[in-house]
Parts: sequence; structure tokens; C-alpha cells
Amino acid sequence: MTRLGARTARPRGSLFLSLALMLFAAPGCAPTTGPVSLVEQGFVTLHRVDRADLVAPERIDDLRRVGIRSFPEPELGHMISYRDDSYPDAKIDVYVYPITIHEESTLSAALSIEAQSILDGMDIAARRDRLAYGPPTFRQLSPDGTAESAGVLIERSLVLADSERLRARSFGFVNVKNHLFFKVRITGEFHGDPTADDHIVGLVEALHAQVGVRPGSIAAPDVQVVIYTQAAGSPADACALAAWIVYGAFHRNEILEGRYLDTFEREYAARHGALEAWRQRASSLAAEGTPCGETNFTTADRVDAAGLFREYVRAAFGQPWWTFPPDLDREAFDRWIEAHDDGRDPIRFPAVRIMWKMADG
Repeated sequence: MTRLGARTARPRGSLFLSLALMLFAAPGCAPTTGPVSLVEQGFVTLHRVDRADLVAPERIDDLRRVGIRSFPEPELGHMISYRDDSYPDAKIDVYVYPITIHEESTLSAALSIEAQSILDGMDIAARRDRLAYGPPTFRQLSPDGTAESAGVLIERSLVLADSERLRARSFGFVNVKNHLFFKVRITGEFHGDPTADDHIVGLVEALHAQVGVRPGSIAAPDVQVVIYTQAAGSPADACALAAWIVYGAFHRNEILEGRYLDTFEREYAARHGALEAWRQRASSLAAEGTPCGETNFTTADRVDAAGLFREYVRAAFGQPWWTFPPDLDREAFDRWIEAHDDGRDPIRFPAVRIMWKMADG
């Protein structure tokens, strides 16, 4: 999924700086050759959700449950269908299913992938009914008001395929709840109703509060930080490895504390912390007469020195649901990139995977 892309308090990534420095600052600790990783391999995550553990009340305010479907494939989990007395023609489905991260994927990308699956599902349904969707809008929504519940809310308008006449509106929401994916799909004739958006948010909040699994029925995850395609055979590699360890440790801590959604503030803090680790390692090696040399961190350092690191994070790693401070200067960043195009691309994805492995059970 293509990544699109507030000035915060001092990045929390600096809390993990000591980890990288402990690994590389010991006297006589020269970089080693060969690939370096913190675990030997990635994992595929799959935890069966037993139907007996589902919590799905028959009535939630004006909602009434009309069915539960348990899919034979364990990775698909369960679908609980509701109807709304206020909008009797609306279709409301809640999905509760395991988080599955394949070896080539990352936990930080999981919600992005699920958000894309909502869009794909909308397109499939529209083609089946000879309809077409307008462009999606995204926003971040925290159903219970906490960072731990933050997820992505998507809205699209349905029109007849051969005209621009509005037919319906479709909404999708996805987050992580109780170590599982929690997804809501709502489609109905909400157009022309000025209260519909608030009503949809209220439905998502009510469903999120009362539908899911029994507390404690899903084991807590073991989150692994994997450094890949990263060798420590040169000073430049050693500097980068120190930075990526800080980046990975930051994201691992966020996930272990239950904050799954990738936000601008989090990505900015993690990358600025990684840059600080790179600077400290580069300074240490320079004092020893072995400078780090040119890497993409060198370019990021120059971007930060120009006061444009926030703009860099937005341009390189942004997600469509991110919110940004109003003082970001995208034009200044574009001018800087054009003026400093020296063959090194500052737009890089990290050499880090944040893997998820459920406890056995």
C-alpha cells in the first residue's frame, strides 16, 4: 500500500538511545562482518478465536443482532451482523479475527493493510451491484477516547455506475482490540442526513464497547524487533544499525503498551530518535578516526538541520489518516530536496521489522 504522507515534544526515541550505545560503545567493540539480526527469523501469527469466547449482545441501544457467522478458516474469525432501528435498511457487520503477519510483512503495516482491505471490499461489492464509489476520506478515530483504541475510519459515497446520482454511503473502521483485529462495515442511505456522520461514529463507539471476545481469552503478544538486510561490516553500517535498533525499540515499546495505530507523532518521534542515535554513533566513530561516511542518515541529518524533518516524515512515510500541524511547510521541503539532490534518496523505509508472535496456547 502506497504511503502518503505537529511539532511534538522531545521525541521519546531518545529513551532507547542507551540500548544502541550499550551495543556499540564498549571499548574494543569493532563492527563484525556478516548479517546482523536480533532474532533468527520472522513468524506467521495465527491465533484461533473460539466462538464460545465471542461477546455479542442481542441488543445495543437501537441495534439488534440478526446473525453470527463463524468462518471455517480460522484466520477469518467471525462476523456479527446488526440492524439499526433508526436506519432499518442499513447493513452493519462487525468482524473479529486474528492478526496475521506473514514473514515478509511488518506489524507496523498491519492496520494499513487492513484499511486497504476495506477499500478493496467496497470496490468488489460496488462492481457486483453495478455501482461505483467516489474517492475515500480517512480519519483517525478512538472509540473510547484513548490512544490504545485508535483506528482508521473510512467513508465513501456510492453512485450508480452510469451516472453521478448518489445511491448510498459506506463506512469502514478497523483497529486492534484485545490483541485481535476489530472491523466494522456500515452501508446505508445516509446521504442528505446532516446527523448521519455523528450517528455512524456513535454506532462504531457502541459496537466497539460491547462486541468482541471475553477479556483474557486471547494471550498477550510477544513482539520481536528484527533488523534485516543490514550488515555491520563498515563504520557506515555500524552507525545505521545503532539507529535502526533505536527505531525498532521505540515501535516495540509502543505496541507492547497497546498503541497500534501508526500516527505522525509516533513516526516522527521514532525516526528522530533513530537520527539522534546515528549522530551519537557517528560522533564517537569520528573521534576514533573512522567516520561513518555517507548514508541516507546523512541526508536526513541535513534535512533536520534545515528545520524540515517533520516535513520529511510527512512526505516519506505519511498515511492518509494522519493529521498534521498547520505550520508544516511542504513547499520549503520540496525546494530543499530539489536544491540538494546529490544522488542520495532521503525517502527510505527502515531496515527494521516489528514482528508479532502470539504466545503458544
